[in-house]
Amino acid sequence: MFQVHSIHHSWMSLQLNFLSRLENQMCNGVRWRETMDLMAKDNDLHFVEVGPSNVLSGLAKRHMKDLKISQVSSSNQLTY
Repeated sequence: MFQVHSIHHSWMSLQLNFLSRLENQMCNGVRWRETMDLMAKDNDLHFVEVGPSNVLSGLAKRHMKDLKISQVSSSNQLTY
């Protein structure tokens, strides 16, 4: 599984320096347009937004019309 790094707008393995990359993303500006352009190149993309609202998935849907989107707003929606 991979994550898009929104500062460097590149694909990265989830296992590789995850906590330091997450901290970097929270403390620096986000390159949203470049990140969306990178994600748009993937024909089989499924966007999953985790959090109480759907703001980011709404913005992504405007940029990529045929995007598959899932919303996870609470831990009750997750199955293990």
